[in-house]
Amino acid sequence: MKIPVVIYTTPNCPQCMMTARKMDKLGIIYDKVDLTQHPDLVERFKEMGHMAAPIVVTDRKTWSGFRLEKIESLARFLATEETITQAISAVQQPVNLDTVIGREQL
Repeated sequence: MKIPVVIYTTPNCPQCMMTARKMDKLGIIYDKVDLTQHPDLVERFKEMGHMAAPIVVTDRKTWSGFRLEKIESLARFLATEETITQAISAVQQPVNLDTVIGREQL
């Protein structure tokens, strides 16, 4: 299951660049949205208390600014989710007995 992650940025924003760079390094897949192209979103985020870029939004959390601990926590959560998804997928795959016990043993 892919958790949607969006970084809302502004041009020439050092914290935005640091956030994106750290997410890239940790393998977090995200979409990036330039807030200068979406003034309506700026107002909505301000109403939510987010006064500085970047603003990171997932399906469960939202934060603003470069927050290393939150980025690392998100990476750990996504890694756990990926592991669970892979385990479920493996369980749902049909078992080929020829592969498991070897055809010559039958």
